[in-house]
Amino acid sequence: MIHLIGFGGQGKAWAPSLQEAGVQVMVYLPDHSHSVAIAEGAGIKTRPIHLLTEFLKKNDTVVFACPDRKIGEVYQKYISACSEKLHLILIHGFAMWSGDLIPNRNHSVCLLAPKAIGPELREAIQNSQKTKTPHSLKAAVCVSAGDGEVDFPRQNVMTIATQSLAFDSQSLIEASFDQETVGDLISEQLLLCGGVFSLLEWTMKEMRDAQIPEALIHEECITELELIARVLRKKGLPGTLQAISDSAKAGAVMMRKRFIEHKLPELLHLQANEVLDKTFLKNLSNEAEWKSDLSGAFQAKAAPRGNQT
Repeated sequence: MIHLIGFGGQGKAWAPSLQEAGVQVMVYLPDHSHSVAIAEGAGIKTRPIHLLTEFLKKNDTVVFACPDRKIGEVYQKYISACSEKLHLILIHGFAMWSGDLIPNRNHSVCLLAPKAIGPELREAIQNSQKTKTPHSLKAAVCVSAGDGEVDFPRQNVMTIATQSLAFDSQSLIEASFDQETVGDLISEQLLLCGGVFSLLEWTMKEMRDAQIPEALIHEECITELELIARVLRKKGLPGTLQAISDSAKAGAVMMRKRFIEHKLPELLHLQANEVLDKTFLKNLSNEAEWKSDLSGAFQAKAAPRGNQT
């Protein structure tokens, strides 16, 4: 039996995929959650989360598909007092890295972290069911954590990953909870969100100021960003630099020089260090400040000069 907590993006991928693979699955949700109707409409059985401990049995598996910052609270409230030997699966290592989750000695913890959002994972699994071959997505895996008395059977998590979630065994990357979390946060803070969102906002502003039509701005920025990401995956950074036009190469060199002159690498290093020394956790907990800043960021549009054509 697998007890799955939450029915968000990852839960919607895991629950039906496990069930289709012949695994008995039960989804646990808060009372009056709108996700109850969604899950049951998809043929997934649900129970109120406050009843979870009543159904936990020796060697059962609990998958945390709820938000990362809720995992510690959920564990303490609904699972920690259970004396049965349990196996816990985290879809992201954040709760262990942050110290939010401190499992008791009867509970082992495993990491099975898909490097894809839930809808993408579900689509890949469904395609694999049709082709009878593994998909190409990757996942980080860690089979042991803490100093508990219970070991998570390695074969159990490999079976879930390869048979229920259709991962190729070669696509399962061994990484500690800390390595998976720090890697995820650094890429997220420096590049994917910390970098791309601001660069995209400022680039689009310059294009609007230059009276570029809005539809063309979207194509030049968003579509081209998708294209360069695909080429980077296929060719890597050196190969992509060789493949792009001379004007793109020249621009890459010019902007790199300007970034270095204005100490952008030092700012990235500072942000990465705040992840490594966990200053980021303190900043994250100060929600009032960053949410206030968020409300005014990434939204301003410069008024174009004159009429656009």
